[in-house]
Amino acid sequence: MHHVYAAIAVYAAIAAAGITVQLDCPDLAMGRQSSYAHMDTAEFRGRVAVNIEALNHAVRDIPANQLRMHPCWGNYFSLVFLR
Repeated sequence: MHHVYAAIAVYAAIAAAGITVQLDCPDLAMGRQSSYAHMDTAEFRGRVAVNIEALNHAVRDIPANQLRMHPCWGNYFSLVFLR
């Protein structure tokens, strides 16, 4: 949990400088077929809910207009590259 507290300070400093804070969240997209592939849908949704709760806590004092979420798919080899 201490990584969340470290993120709070970093995100606050970025926002205080007037810069938009971008949250890259591969766990919300790519994670379903990689890190969390072994989970059933209910387990995956539970993990996502916990992760979103931590993110919301970390950015709770940052105005919404200074936040952007990027649910990235990451960079990995897959059949998409074979087209």
